[in-house]
Amino acid sequence: MKIKSVWLALGTTTIILMSPSLLWNGTSFQTLADSTKLININSFEINSKKSSEFLDVQTGARQNFTINLHTNQGSLRYIVLLEIFNEDSTIVDLYEQENVSPNQPDSSSTDFNFHWKSIKPGIFKAKAFAIANLDSSALTWDMRESQLTVKELKRESPQRANEIQILPGLPAAKYTVLIYMVASGLESEGYHATEDLNEMTNVGSTPNVKVIVETGGAANATLDDHRSIDFTKVQRHLILKDKIETLQDMGKQNMGSSETLYRFVDWGINEYPADKYAIILWDHGAGVAGFGRDNIFNDSLTLDEIRDGLEPARFLSDKIEIIGFDACLMASIEVAKQISPTGNYLVASQELEPEWGWDYSAILSSLQKNPTQAGKELAKVIADSYAVHIKEKAMQYHNFNSEKAITMSVIDLKKIARVAQTVDNIGDFFDSRLADQETTYGLTSTIRLTERYGEGGRESSGHIDLYNFGDNLKGRFPGLSGLVDDLKSGIDEAVVYHVSGEAKPDSHGISIFMPVQKYEANAAYSRYIIGSWVKVFEYDRRVLDGDVSAPEISFNMNQDANNTIIGRIKGSDVSTVDLWITEPDKANKLLLRIPSIVHMDFSDFAKDTDKYGLISFVWDKKIMSLCNPGERDCQPNDIWFEKDGKIKFAFMPVRLESGRFNGTLILIYIVEDERTFSFIGGWPGIDEQGNARRELLPLIPGDKIYTSLLQFEYFPNSGKSSTDSVERESPILVSDGFGPMYHQYTGEYDIMISACDFSNNCSYSNEFHFSIN
Repeated sequence: MKIKSVWLALGTTTIILMSPSLLWNGTSFQTLADSTKLININSFEINSKKSSEFLDVQTGARQNFTINLHTNQGSLRYIVLLEIFNEDSTIVDLYEQENVSPNQPDSSSTDFNFHWKSIKPGIFKAKAFAIANLDSSALTWDMRESQLTVKELKRESPQRANEIQILPGLPAAKYTVLIYMVASGLESEGYHATEDLNEMTNVGSTPNVKVIVETGGAANATLDDHRSIDFTKVQRHLILKDKIETLQDMGKQNMGSSETLYRFVDWGINEYPADKYAIILWDHGAGVAGFGRDNIFNDSLTLDEIRDGLEPARFLSDKIEIIGFDACLMASIEVAKQISPTGNYLVASQELEPEWGWDYSAILSSLQKNPTQAGKELAKVIADSYAVHIKEKAMQYHNFNSEKAITMSVIDLKKIARVAQTVDNIGDFFDSRLADQETTYGLTSTIRLTERYGEGGRESSGHIDLYNFGDNLKGRFPGLSGLVDDLKSGIDEAVVYHVSGEAKPDSHGISIFMPVQKYEANAAYSRYIIGSWVKVFEYDRRVLDGDVSAPEISFNMNQDANNTIIGRIKGSDVSTVDLWITEPDKANKLLLRIPSIVHMDFSDFAKDTDKYGLISFVWDKKIMSLCNPGERDCQPNDIWFEKDGKIKFAFMPVRLESGRFNGTLILIYIVEDERTFSFIGGWPGIDEQGNARRELLPLIPGDKIYTSLLQFEYFPNSGKSSTDSVERESPILVSDGFGPMYHQYTGEYDIMISACDFSNNCSYSNEFHFSIN
């Protein structure tokens, strides 16, 4: 096999990405002749059998892979890899070990051992690689492979709690807390995993309470003056008072793999037996799209991978008091349904979480004082201490009100089946009415009326409050009255406790994924959507895509003292109205700058419609801007106004440069009135894998905020045009009181109104000119 083929084979692995020190730094590759090969695989065995033999194994059983290498040159640096592929040729696990052969002229052989468990049945292929000469332009390699058939394990005699063999000197604790900490960018960019570990060491483990943490999944997060754990490797730790004792170093492993989670849960339950368990998953969350982002492997856990990874806990489900997500958006019906067989209570947030997350000092202090408390009692402690924790953190900063938008739910997983069945029944109601276009518009508008989570103007997670959604459906579709009453009753029974901030008055503890406008038929999340809702979403998406008629819009300017703009907007599915502020370039008439676009909900814009259907609009010649107090250092910026249930929010995209964060984010505000904005935090948004970033950042004096404007340019020779977002060169240096303001600038400006429907068909008014002196 030529080296090109080897490179293609290795290109499917993530070893090249996860071991920057092993990259060949762009050197050209060439194959050494076989006669000069410095390393080869003597044998590749699985469970002490030759790799060529037929292997029939069971799920959950540990497979031992032994690779014997032969080298014929001393002091040779090389790497050994084991890859496990499924039937789709997708890597499900990857292991690596690096070594240097003895510095001696004689040839030598070395055994390398790897262990793997499959939690799913199927046909798998194991490939063993050995690569040498990593520091030169020549590459030598060898490869062996084998096939495994994994059958479902029959668990007639599972190792249940009362059957766990307790080792001498290791009595069962009252509680074992297992924390799966996918540190991700939260650690590498902000030390937030380190901060929470420090909170844990304020209390630590006791004979009655064992606190075990598995860490990893964060690129560029090795040891430094502030960080005492290398988060680029997977490690297991016992948390003690003022100390972390590292128990195992697992090396490079993918924390976005269900196998990694499975092994941790399996090991933790068996090594630290207890009367009760709490399992906490720590990182970013995405609700129906899953949890966690190992940013070394660029992988997250889907809901079925979470379910499979928690499989060892199912045999102790009566003792798994809590499954908690210190992450955003995980208190959804889809998440609860997937993990419901595994434990007693789900503790999670419907909404975004600030980066500080849970208060581990308070949680562990409560357990230390009362190590026999029931899961429901501990879950309430988690929720209440979270609310206090976020408020205390927010109070350290000026005009930072992240506590106003928090939520935290305690959900009885034994009561979820009834709620899920009612959701399915409501889906059947809409499935029977798919031929009715008005039903699509009615459903879409009802979703917009409902309290939403993970919203950022142009970004949305698609999650809404299930109880509030039911109320709004009942008002729009009277035929659903009985089903909605049953839904609300089921939610009241399932949500045993929850807390929410004043900006989330319609939070009832369980969200649901309702992506009508942005539904993707082939998306990975579609398999978690309950019952007939998949068909409803697919049909509604086709209806919206098939609608090519934009709303009708007509406006004129009256020649009165206020230059009143008056007109109409017509359409059965008008969604948003945008006010465009444009600034022509005097030197280049083909260039148009758009310093600000104000995006509004149609019902909000049209609230002053008179009995003749006419909308009057008076522009006060002020442009939405970001400013320091006293209207200093103002720069125009886009803003999204959205009615989120009963609350009106504003979202402004910017770029932040600070000591804590560098990058684009969305400034989130509660609109108290037309001129008063309460800052919730700066949110980096949703990443490419659908994870809502668990960060609501404060703004601190001295931070640099960069705003942007749109620039439209027409090229008459080609008949083409371009629209670019152009960042302003000078930032605003943040002062206390920085925020949105309407500011007046001198110059020549045009304003234009556009109206868009649910299908994003838009119409535009004429431009109206204003001279501002």
